[in-house]
Amino acid sequence: MIGIIGATGDIGSECTKILNGYGIKDIKLDIEEKKKFIRVRILLHL
Repeated sequence: MIGIIGATGDIGSECTKILNGYGIKDIKLDIEEKKKFIRVRILLHL
């Protein structure tokens, strides 16, 4: 499973498109705010 935090932003949307292009469909989208910044993290669970 792959989790993308901050996926509602431009960078997160691009990450989702790229992963979908590789055939990865098990993606969890979430938002995390810390210190007034929305960070994008990709968490790989193999």
